[in-house]
Amino acid sequence: MRGMTTIIFDEAQHPREAAGRFTDKAHTAPEAALLAPTGTLTEAINDAYPIPQANSLEKVSATVSAVAADVTTPRSVALALGVDDRQGAYYLGAAGYLGLVEHDTDFEGAAAWRLTALGEHMTRLEDHERAALLAELAESTPAVAGYRENGEEGAADAISEVAELGDETIGRRAATAASWAKTIDAQSYVADESRVTAEARENFALAAAAARDERAVIAARAPKVAEVCQNCFTEIPASGTCGSFTCV
Repeated sequence: MRGMTTIIFDEAQHPREAAGRFTDKAHTAPEAALLAPTGTLTEAINDAYPIPQANSLEKVSATVSAVAADVTTPRSVALALGVDDRQGAYYLGAAGYLGLVEHDTDFEGAAAWRLTALGEHMTRLEDHERAALLAELAESTPAVAGYRENGEEGAADAISEVAELGDETIGRRAATAASWAKTIDAQSYVADESRVTAEARENFALAAAAARDERAVIAARAPKVAEVCQNCFTEIPASGTCGSFTCV
């Protein structure tokens, strides 16, 4: 996984109107002051994950908070967000693409997710700062930048330049870029992000318990690693006592 760096939120660079909306400014690449010392938020994007197909930017934020609360599987994230299991995977993938979470794959191919350094930082921010960081990350993606240039057609063109996908899939992911841009532009964005995350938090305890149960079931099926005698280096039987002639 790509390494993450600590970010510094600069309120002076991102003034807010009274309602919490971003003040009007050109939608260009995010200011370098947000990331130190690497420079730009585009460096946080982890294109090892698919271009997002998760229309609610607020739920992407809630997903990061869920992972911080030990909700670490697609099924448990879906439970926290109130969506189906497939959407749970999509939202984790979107957060992964933005550089906020990452995963390990177990012997069965199941993913267990954790926060990146950037994701950990995000969970410590105030509501308006968290929303601002998420917005800047979204704006730094090629698809949202393409949407800002030429609507969904621009987003589709940007996606097709970086991924080999069918037209239908490109269309769905361009729609996600459009949804993210419209969410950021909404007067209620900061309040909506805070509300959706707060609603998801009500499910975190139940979802975290479900994630632990999932991991326990998978762990129980894991191949047992043979214990080796440190004296004669032969496999120790189920009795737990080495029976080799060297050790008897």
